[in-house]
Amino acid sequence: MTVLITLPPRTKDLTKQQFGRLLVLGYSHKVDKKIFWLCKCTCGKEVIRRSDSLKNLPKRVSCGCWVKEITKENNQKPEVKEKIRQKMLGRDAFWAKGNKNCLGRKVTDQEKAVLRESTKKQWAPEFREYMSTIMKDKIVSDETKVRISKTSRERGSQKGANNPAWKVGISPLTASIRACFKYNGWRFAIYNRDDSTCVLCGSKEKIQADHIVPFAKLLRDNNINSIAGAEDCVALWDVSNGRCLCYECHKATPTFGNKRV
Repeated sequence: MTVLITLPPRTKDLTKQQFGRLLVLGYSHKVDKKIFWLCKCTCGKEVIRRSDSLKNLPKRVSCGCWVKEITKENNQKPEVKEKIRQKMLGRDAFWAKGNKNCLGRKVTDQEKAVLRESTKKQWAPEFREYMSTIMKDKIVSDETKVRISKTSRERGSQKGANNPAWKVGISPLTASIRACFKYNGWRFAIYNRDDSTCVLCGSKEKIQADHIVPFAKLLRDNNINSIAGAEDCVALWDVSNGRCLCYECHKATPTFGNKRV
């Protein structure tokens, strides 16, 4: 609770008076000849309000809970819902795709360009470094840690069918193989052998592991149709079939981007 200060002279004392949902507990402070009071709402929250705001709207004064309740009640009325729906008609709302109640307004090309630029800035290296600096000194309280841990336990595992985005196992076989532990081992073996350097131009930026004999061709030639079959295939994990390429050199190869081989 805020410590109450002595009331200034020639000031009307509002202590213990009720204004709407707020009960005045006592004087708080003074700014530019305006008196502020410490009040307690019927919901239990303590707030500071100015004298004139208490007197001008005595029936509607609250910590903010009254406005929230009225807004929620009004939004449930059929006529208000219909009015909101009519306003939303004809909108594009790519941010609310699939939401029948939020069709969204038509987004102009200029607005889309602004959104694209803001997204680029968000993932820029300087922005990442800035966020890293901010989060480095952030201290998470023990209470927050307990709450996060409790929520994680209640949710359980978010992998596979337990994930809200699960789509009955439609991930392609190639994506599953590339995500397996053995594939990562193959990639790191290529990086270590070539010292993470592009074998074509000598660059060390944006290095990727490239298959000399295309990955898709190996799957077809060896008739691989499962993760187990991929792990047993020797040719698929042959380090001599790999090389380090930078992104630009990799993009220039004829099989880049899942092109048909």
